[in-house]
Amino acid sequence: MIMTAILIFCLIITLILSILLFMLLKAAKKIQNAENQFRTFVSPGPDNQPSPLSQFISLESKLMAQDFTNQIKTTMLGKASGAVRAENAMAGDIVSDVLNAENPMLAMLLDQFPTLKKRLVKNPQMALGALNLIQSQMGKGKDDNNGHVNVVQNDGYKPS
Repeated sequence: MIMTAILIFCLIITLILSILLFMLLKAAKKIQNAENQFRTFVSPGPDNQPSPLSQFISLESKLMAQDFTNQIKTTMLGKASGAVRAENAMAGDIVSDVLNAENPMLAMLLDQFPTLKKRLVKNPQMALGALNLIQSQMGKGKDDNNGHVNVVQNDGYKPS
């Protein structure tokens, strides 16, 4: 009976070792396949074609470089845009102050047209054209000797 127990024990140990050996061989085969796949991934292709790894690295570096340049471009354009806005605001302030100082009557007139004043402050390059237009509209009447302005109407009637 002891002999039978020892024999069964030896058979169980042999069975366990066989299973472990089988699993080890199967794992070794998988490791070998993984190693072969890694080598083909890293090794250059036929006719000196770049390896898939180098193609991947090249593509990723291009994408990162494009992203980096886009970020720099966006930052620089944002700063330039801010500088242009600041210059336009300063020019608008200068135009507004010059108009107020040189021609108080025109400044009061622009205060009556806040939309026009706002547009001239935002676009100071339009100030001269608007100034000439307003002055030409203001000068349509004729000045008589007493300083009164006579407005000429279409029917030829002149109010006194």
